[in-house]
Amino acid sequence: MTKTFFDAIDYQRQLIFAGLEDFTPNSALPNVLGGQYGTNPVAWRQAVIDFICRNVAADLLEIVSYPGKPTEMGAPRVRALLISGDESRGLDENIIWDAIYFTGTTKLKSRLKSFGLLSWDALNAEKSDDFIDFLVDSYTSG
Repeated sequence: MTKTFFDAIDYQRQLIFAGLEDFTPNSALPNVLGGQYGTNPVAWRQAVIDFICRNVAADLLEIVSYPGKPTEMGAPRVRALLISGDESRGLDENIIWDAIYFTGTTKLKSRLKSFGLLSWDALNAEKSDDFIDFLVDSYTSG
């Protein structure tokens, strides 16, 4: 069994979803700490920020293009948006959490497909140790 430093099944399911459909931060990791309406929304929010930034840095997630989107949207910029909003556009972090969308990159979709996980049915699949190993490698090699 693969030992991870993240919620493996929740990461797997959210990344499968990202391979199939766009999502906002407010809809991410709904089972972690009860999601945005759970018992600890501050800890959940931090878990979502970590998830998104870790996967942006690993080239598995990207922001869906929008008018005026900055050309450089790496993990540090994404983290700043999720924590502080976009002051230059008058958008606080709460608006950003509803308005910004993320999607899976070509790299993520390709890997999900290779593991047989690029389908709606895969959302309910058991944890794939091979996919989780791929994630651990992606997170630690960058």
